[in-house]
Amino acid sequence: MSTLKLAPVLVASAIGLLAVAACGADAPTPTPQPAVAAQPGDAMMDKKDDAMAGDAMDKTKDAMAGDAMKKDGDAMMMKLPEQRFAAHFVDSVPAHGAKFAATPTRIVINFDFTLSDKSSVSVTRDGQPVSLSAPEFPGARKLTMQSALPQGISDGVYVVSYRACWPDGSCHDGQFGFTVDSKAAANYTDMTGKGEVQVEMKSVAFTPVSLVVSKGTKVTWTNRDAVMHFVNTDPHPTHNFQPDMNSFELAQGQTYTYTFSQPGEYPYHCSAHTSMTARVLVKG
Repeated sequence: MSTLKLAPVLVASAIGLLAVAACGADAPTPTPQPAVAAQPGDAMMDKKDDAMAGDAMDKTKDAMAGDAMKKDGDAMMMKLPEQRFAAHFVDSVPAHGAKFAATPTRIVINFDFTLSDKSSVSVTRDGQPVSLSAPEFPGARKLTMQSALPQGISDGVYVVSYRACWPDGSCHDGQFGFTVDSKAAANYTDMTGKGEVQVEMKSVAFTPVSLVVSKGTKVTWTNRDAVMHFVNTDPHPTHNFQPDMNSFELAQGQTYTYTFSQPGEYPYHCSAHTSMTARVLVKG
């Protein structure tokens, strides 16, 4: 083949090789595009959005904190202190944690050791002092300290603090608490205005279990069960909150009668069945 014929072939081959090389080479890196410059208005809007979000979060936190404080305040207002037992303490009326619809007539604290006249008791309602009568120590052995509560005191949390002193001069402190909520009387059976009221002891329960009567009302309990029952004032087994309100054992069909002459709330129970409890609220 002549040199003139080879020239077009060589040129075509060279062009093909260049095309193949171009296809096998790495693709060129795209030229980075310049970032769009932030506009002043965008920055202001971002700051405004952040501020609004921050304010909303702060308000939410403040509201939550306020609610928490309110709930904590309510809980603190209704919280009873822990009971502290003085040496030789037996029981009390009111019992620690008891709830009343009216103020009980007195504070009664029982011990199993003779008290000296140095013993004392005080009461607060929601932290404010309540006026009490001077403590008394009934009985020859002076095993009880009691003090009358004024009637018509407001609802609230009551804390009883006492100092029990013995003949040797040593003293020991204790405390317990109870609450009064007059709204609870709405759940009592209202029998005010009646001169006589009947309560049945049936199926190991008092019926009605809690009632409201007028001052001077005579209440009669009748045992309808085949087992023995009692009508005993709290506490058990001392039964001295209202000492004259204690029956002997009542057989089926037997009755016991008591007339309530002083306003206040009277807790009582059956000594044979201590879970059989009830209340009489007396209005003046």
